[in-house]
Amino acid sequence: MKKTVAALIFGGFISIASFAHAEEVNIHEINTKEESSQVDANQNLQETSQIGWVEIDGDWYYYIENVKSKGLLELEEGVYYLHPETGERQSGWVEFAEGWSYFSYETGARQTAWVTDQGKQYYLNDNGIMLSNGWYFIEETWYFFDKSGAMKKGWIKDRNRWYYLMSSGKMATGWVYDQYKWYYMNQSGAMVTGWVNEAGQWYFMDSSGAMKKGWLIDQNKWYYLMSSGKMATGWVYDQYKWYYMNQSGAMVTGWINEAGQWYFMDSSGAMKKGWLKDQNKWYYLMQSGKMATGWVKVGYHWYYLNNSGAMLTGWYTVDGEWYYSFGSGAMAANTKIGSYYVGYSGKWLPDIVNPKTVYTYEQMVTDINEFKNTYPDFIHTEVIGKSVDGRDIIAVKLGKGKREIFLNGSHHAREHLTTNLLMEMLDQYAAAYADNRPFAGYYTGSILNQTSIWFVPMVNPDGVTLVQKGHKSAKNPNYVLALNNYNTDFSGWKANIRGVDLNRQYPADWENIKGNPGVPSTQNFKGYSPLSEPEAKAIYDFTLAHDFKTAVAYHSSGEILYWYFNQKGYEYTRDYALAAKYGGLTSYSLVRATPNPSGGGYTDWFVQDIKLPGFTPEISPYTYGKPVPVKNFDKIWQQNKAAGLMLAKESEKY
Repeated sequence: MKKTVAALIFGGFISIASFAHAEEVNIHEINTKEESSQVDANQNLQETSQIGWVEIDGDWYYYIENVKSKGLLELEEGVYYLHPETGERQSGWVEFAEGWSYFSYETGARQTAWVTDQGKQYYLNDNGIMLSNGWYFIEETWYFFDKSGAMKKGWIKDRNRWYYLMSSGKMATGWVYDQYKWYYMNQSGAMVTGWVNEAGQWYFMDSSGAMKKGWLIDQNKWYYLMSSGKMATGWVYDQYKWYYMNQSGAMVTGWINEAGQWYFMDSSGAMKKGWLKDQNKWYYLMQSGKMATGWVKVGYHWYYLNNSGAMLTGWYTVDGEWYYSFGSGAMAANTKIGSYYVGYSGKWLPDIVNPKTVYTYEQMVTDINEFKNTYPDFIHTEVIGKSVDGRDIIAVKLGKGKREIFLNGSHHAREHLTTNLLMEMLDQYAAAYADNRPFAGYYTGSILNQTSIWFVPMVNPDGVTLVQKGHKSAKNPNYVLALNNYNTDFSGWKANIRGVDLNRQYPADWENIKGNPGVPSTQNFKGYSPLSEPEAKAIYDFTLAHDFKTAVAYHSSGEILYWYFNQKGYEYTRDYALAAKYGGLTSYSLVRATPNPSGGGYTDWFVQDIKLPGFTPEISPYTYGKPVPVKNFDKIWQQNKAAGLMLAKESEKY
């Protein structure tokens, strides 16, 4: 208080009100030292007895008459002199002819700019006059003050337009969020109703100004406003249904083409699914809403829709194959249409494999793809590895059974007629299974529903191709030429393309294999380590990935059946019994069980490590190191045609 009062005195005035709490003291009680100090102070005082406006240090004050007093007052540590006839500074609101002004309660100085009083904000211009009753542009922003001069907040209506004043009092433009609703104010601050485009997006504000969400009908067209308020274009999902809005936002009905796909929107705008009849033609709309073309399975039946989506009936061709659909559109299957038989796949059943030819890798791939297309319900294919030259090693599964057996062929390049045999076996078994009819006395349906047969028809595709087409089929033709002593006749080649005998690659007494040349060769080289070659490794890994009950590796020369590799006890008895049945079916002689059978073969390893029956049939009379002639196929087929089904059936016993 001492500092405050002193400052007022040096300014040339003092407010009596400032000392209302002070107590008077007797001058005569002041000691000599205090009197001396007071006299010095009195000499510097400028008496001020003005009433009204006074400017002090750039601030304006307004003085009103005060009770006259004089004498000494002691305040805290000092003694001060009160001049007679001084005025008291005005504080708070004062109304003048020009308007209301506000004076600080603390200093009495007239205020300009923003003033807060009793929780309300006011604005006083440079002359200290309060603004009121209208809009004012202050600091680059519009504000509204009511008749009392208080700054407005929230909603106001002015000249039939609504405006929103933020908590700071500033007039809002753009988006405003109030009471859980969004509003939009234009550049002049007026609230917008109807359509508004903001940053390239359309919004709709209802008659109250609130941003609309959900469905909106405007001029007999439906629009959809998303949760963000943006007008939707393209696909909209609402209440478990899909709708489509065009580029102007209007909901579409009827056919639409989106990204090259056709859809149909019903009269409510909802995307149609399932069957649709339009202009006397039937169409099918998938779960995604897309109009189907081509094959479609609905329930238990297949239907075919042409490129325009229309369902076909009667005879028609697809990719060169003939099919028949009844009047309902359901494809005929496993039945006769007139004198024509259509199989389970619906195709007029072709004879896929021609085994009486030099059967190439490329033809095998084509036929496997045909199997997959013809019998998609029970033919499964997979690539289990790559050959040295990058050809696929393909496995084909026939049947639906969880139990599995495994048949493979062409470990040796010149023995490629084994591929013909396995592919024809696959062809005939699949057709019988599709037709739900027996084959060679075995009921394919019950067998293949219980036990699936896996085929790898060509383990050594590079070697087979080399034998059939010569050295130019290899990626490194000079290498194979050198191994073949620069002889362009590769018909006697047995190894893979690197000169490794694949049937000497498996870890079954590999170290003791006899007749190994020690270096890559056209035949018999066992490799530098077991499973060094990708083809053998693929078969090895594939076997370990399954639980095959029986495995057969088909070879071509001798009309004999290898079955033994050091089995003992129960395993010997079990395997011999099955080998005898196999030999009886094919008329092949069983190779005698010797104390030290040659190792390294696939079935040697299977018998040794998997401990289940493994067989190596040699399907033809001895050919003296050359491929089996195609003319031998008919006899080979008759001997072996039931072998796969017989082994699948027998596997149920163990």
